[in-house]
Amino acid sequence: MDTEKTAKRGGKKLILKILGGIVIFVVALLVVVNLTSRGAVVVGNRFINLIQTQKAAEAYALFSKEAAVTITPADFKMVVERVGPILSGKPKVTGKQIGSETGGGTSATISYEMAGTDNLTYRITINLAKQDGEWKIMNFDSKVK
Repeated sequence: MDTEKTAKRGGKKLILKILGGIVIFVVALLVVVNLTSRGAVVVGNRFINLIQTQKAAEAYALFSKEAAVTITPADFKMVVERVGPILSGKPKVTGKQIGSETGGGTSATISYEMAGTDNLTYRITINLAKQDGEWKIMNFDSKVK
């Protein structure tokens, strides 16, 4: 009987150790994801804030080399003047994804939701890439929720 109780206690301890290890692994994974995505989120937040405050030149400076080739500063300023006043709410991060490609560098996608002055909710997705150690905007998209 005593060996049976000892075996049961040993089995419970093993299960608790395994569960504890799983919890520690999940927490560590969450910490790593948040640390690696923090820089991208900071740049995404800044980009949205600059659009909201209609600082087109500063927002344009956050573009990657590839993005800057696709739109002129004047055309981007027109977009910001049209969109900036509509995006009135505080941006809420609804998703973030960090990726890495062999030889292609690190990329991130940050998704936001925010209210508009037109009483609509907007979903904004910003794609970023790390260039020369800094997060840069590759492109962005907005849709009505």
